[in-house]
Amino acid sequence: MVKTVLHIVRITLRDSEPPIWRRAPVSSDITPRQLHEVIQIAMA
Repeated sequence: MVKTVLHIVRITLRDSEPPIWRRAPVSSDITPRQLHEVIQIAMA
């Protein structure tokens, strides 16, 4: 049985002043495509 772990990732928008950032919970078994979607939704 593989255990999935929940990670909190911090996403920062480059070259923004003041800094624009978000935290998003992601599972350790997330795919790159799913991670891309998380980033797009978090920074929308």
